Amino acid sequence: RADTIEWARRAMRQAEYLAPRYSVVVANPPYMGSGNMGALLTEYAKLEYSNAKADLMTMFMCRGHDLVRPNGYWAMIDLPSWMFLTTFSAFRRWLLRECWMQSLVHLGRGVFGSDFGSVAFVCKRAATDVGRVGVYRRLFEEHVDVRANDKIQALFLDSSYNRFELAQTSFTQLPGEPIAYWLSEPLRKAFSSHPALNLSVSPKQGIKTGNNERFLRYWFEVGQDNLGRNILSREEALASGRRWFPCQKGGQYRRWYGNDEYVVNWHKDGDEIRNLRDEGSGKLLSRPQNLDWLFKGGVTWGTISSGPSSFRVCPPGSVSESKGAIAYSSHERQTLAALGLLNSSVSAALLAAISPTVDYGEGAVGKLPFSSDLFDSELEDAVRRCIAISKADWLGSETALGFVRNELVARAEPTAPLTSLVEEVRQCSARSSELLEKAETEVNRRVAVIYGLEDEVKIDVPPHRVSLTANDAFRYGEGRARNEYNALARADLTKDLVSYAVGCMFGRYSLDEPGLILADQGSTLRDYLAKVPAPVFMPDADNVIPIVDGDWFEDDIVERFRQFLRAAFGEQHFEENLRFVTDSLGVKSLRDYFVKSFYKDHVQRYKKRPIYWLFSSPNGSFNALIYMHRYTQSTVPTVLNEYLREFQGKLKPSLEHTERSNNAKEADRLRRVLVELGEYEHDVLYPLASQNLAIDLDDGVKTNYPKFGAALKKIPGLETTE
Repeated sequence: RADTIEWARRAMRQAEYLAPRYSVVVANPPYMGSGNMGALLTEYAKLEYSNAKADLMTMFMCRGHDLVRPNGYWAMIDLPSWMFLTTFSAFRRWLLRECWMQSLVHLGRGVFGSDFGSVAFVCKRAATDVGRVGVYRRLFEEHVDVRANDKIQALFLDSSYNRFELAQTSFTQLPGEPIAYWLSEPLRKAFSSHPALNLSVSPKQGIKTGNNERFLRYWFEVGQDNLGRNILSREEALASGRRWFPCQKGGQYRRWYGNDEYVVNWHKDGDEIRNLRDEGSGKLLSRPQNLDWLFKGGVTWGTISSGPSSFRVCPPGSVSESKGAIAYSSHERQTLAALGLLNSSVSAALLAAISPTVDYGEGAVGKLPFSSDLFDSELEDAVRRCIAISKADWLGSETALGFVRNELVARAEPTAPLTSLVEEVRQCSARSSELLEKAETEVNRRVAVIYGLEDEVKIDVPPHRVSLTANDAFRYGEGRARNEYNALARADLTKDLVSYAVGCMFGRYSLDEPGLILADQGSTLRDYLAKVPAPVFMPDADNVIPIVDGDWFEDDIVERFRQFLRAAFGEQHFEENLRFVTDSLGVKSLRDYFVKSFYKDHVQRYKKRPIYWLFSSPNGSFNALIYMHRYTQSTVPTVLNEYLREFQGKLKPSLEHTERSNNAKEADRLRRVLVELGEYEHDVLYPLASQNLAIDLDDGVKTNYPKFGAALKKIPGLETTE
């Protein structure tokens, strides 16, 4: 009885605390998204807080409102997500009609350290009316910046800084009623004056594979004979028998064209993805949605971005993944008009109102006002120019699907040294950047005129936002000196040339024919000669190119590069070209670059999914490069017998000669090298060569590369989950 009485007393005390109504309630409520709630709390939220169930903090906001008397005040500090996200639209609808936000301070990031941003506000429990005005402060310029508290406080104490006073009813003009307090009246009016984009164009979220590690690859990992391109429908994809198809997945900030780096396993109409289930519960792990839109093409973008959004044309033939949405249209002019709007400064201002977080979902994009006046030849011409310039720039990269030939090689003339060719490329890059800047400015101007927002948005495009690889300010960052830009660009152009040269050495590319030559599983030299019968530069015969410190092999990578340089650019300026390459790379000799830096650059270029693999002894005294697409079960024995053991055989007489010449220091070095190579042979390469390892390109680099263990150069991060 005593226990029962004590529990009853506790319950009564709790009820006494919870029952009263107050004049003021102040709180910093806990945060928890609905996805992290347990079953009991989820059910309770649905029953008691149906409008606020998306997060525990909004449930507490409702509770704070309940705890105050009519005309009482409740004030809180919490995350700003409730102000904008679609999941809180019902909550905002309630809040804007039942409460009056007297003041709100949008703090940005930094109040609680490296947080997600915070907002502080005071609400009165009183239904709003047209005449009631609130004061709103925005204490940041870029939400992504994390500031110290003293800087935030200094902005707060400047009462005129980013101060907005407006009627609360203004928010109801916007789709979803976001608390976009900084938006001007003309920008708000744009939403009510034009129909939503989703009434003309269909923004759709892509498929969720349920396991991207299993179902996605970079396009260059897989055999090209198993890659379906220019596919226009699911039926055509199924009939092709191919496994891999281009996949849009968002990617880095880039406008108009590009970022088509991934492929997805849609074999047998996506049978594996559509039937991916949990082994225990049988629950479907994937979300194969919007399948009727696959391969249709449209406007694509990354739905998650810490900075400004960027939209690109997506030609027919691609599958969309959940983070790479596509807005579909059956009319090309409509697609171009939508792309022009979405990449304009008008769109940026409007999106900042309805989706100012890192999430640019298809819901927010679909709510943008889409004027029929956008369908004019002036805007269409400007958008086409933007696409053409961006496409040419994107396809100039070796890692782009559709790359044809290195730009310097394409410009090669027997009488022209590399210095002049690089200067030509630099001038062309500057022209492209300038032309795209002008075309984007024209898009901004035209869209702003159509919406009557010329005085509300920026028309000019900052040079560093012109998203071309060829644009120095975009690629290397703004504010550098011209000579620094030139040095950085020369180095990168030279690295591009070296990478392309190695591709020619393996037969991936050819100086005689454009595009990929050998890019299928187990490609051979015979396959190459069937496509290029009389090459001016012959690929390596056995798919092994040694990289060692010294001229020990006839097919050494340095000698092969010298041969490439002669074949590609002629004999007349050969020595000058060779000096230009080493100077641009910032190395004493070409061999230094290949031994110390080439593979690191290759791994970075191919985003930790290298297509050339480096067999390397522990201290790097022996290195041999192979091309994964030409790999066979005899490749490792070839590295062992024809290169490692031959290298050892050449070093031993050299050691004996050094000992006879009393060069003790060099003799010690050679002994250490031979010990290293002996251990590498005995412990690593010989056992591996005995296994007759097979690889399957469909498994990707991440699965195949680790099979070779310590035989290959370790790539930090390759084996981590991404």
